[in-house]
Amino acid sequence: HRRRAGQQPEVARRAGDPQLGEVRGIDVLEIAVVRRVAELLGHLRNIGVEISAFLCRHDSYDDAVFRRLRNSCRECYRLKGAREADDPLCSRVLKDALSQSHSDGKGLVILDLGGVFCSSASELSANQWPRLLGIVEDTTSGHNLYSSLGRILTVPVLSVARSPLKEIEAIYVGSSVVTSIEFCLRPVGLPIRGQRVLVVGYGMIGEALCTALRSHGYLVAVSDSSHTKLARAVTHGFETGDKPALLAAADIVISATGRTGLSGQDFAACKAGAFLASAGADLTEIALGELSAEFTRTTETSEHLSTFHKPNGRSLTLINKGNAVNFITGSVPNRVIDLVFTEILTAVVALIELKATHGVSELTNQLRDAAAQ
Repeated sequence: HRRRAGQQPEVARRAGDPQLGEVRGIDVLEIAVVRRVAELLGHLRNIGVEISAFLCRHDSYDDAVFRRLRNSCRECYRLKGAREADDPLCSRVLKDALSQSHSDGKGLVILDLGGVFCSSASELSANQWPRLLGIVEDTTSGHNLYSSLGRILTVPVLSVARSPLKEIEAIYVGSSVVTSIEFCLRPVGLPIRGQRVLVVGYGMIGEALCTALRSHGYLVAVSDSSHTKLARAVTHGFETGDKPALLAAADIVISATGRTGLSGQDFAACKAGAFLASAGADLTEIALGELSAEFTRTTETSEHLSTFHKPNGRSLTLINKGNAVNFITGSVPNRVIDLVFTEILTAVVALIELKATHGVSELTNQLRDAAAQ
């Protein structure tokens, strides 16, 4: 939140209720918004929230950020694996925080990014840990992971991933993906405009990405497992069809599914020399292990390009090592990030006020509208 004329915003004023001072939080940090994260943590500390720990995603680590935020909480960690949700560190951090809450009576709220605490949360019992008030999830991949748990999930998860307010953010992310890809490909002399691009996934990010690509002069096709989304893509004027055929024709393939959009059989179907990119929040969009197994040799073509070779001369080039390409140039203006953070804080307040049920749910339209205001 930004303070205006010395006044706290409404959510911060509501958060000033003594209830919130009895809460601690665990935050998963995304370096792309570090300044805003630091401000968010500052507001939470100012109203009495204890930041028990923050976890930095492995692809977002920066020494300067760690030094800056180390004073914000008791502990800070760096996640290591591509499948961060499986990192045993998450389970240990969560159990430590729950033990503290059991001792002092404070409630615990987790601000998650990409379902990092999904595996740990699936092992918890709400009856056993009544001080775990819930989880706020920010990304589509995390939303999908928590949703896949079904009845196993016995704690509330408020997801903002599919919020109409996130659609505003998606517009900027789509534009940033295009800008970042062009930034990476210009040094290799590729004539960018007029290239055929396949976007795998036509959700919130995928749709915004397709619109941005078309405005930049690309020839855009869409693949999605949902026929409803494909019908939507067709009505928006984009080519659809059989995925292997679309892969064979595409010069650039971008995965934006929130799951794994490109795997072994897809690599075999890709056009020789094609470029692969992720527009997702984590490394699950492209099955990197299968890509490495399919190709025998890898060369670093440039800072952001890794080319995978087969003995027969066939190759595919991975952009930004499979990390989300929009992080290269930055994706979202501060005011839009503030809007998303406002909804996240609104979700935190809803969890504290016990307004969320077990399982994955979203804020009511009334609360979203208040956040937007």
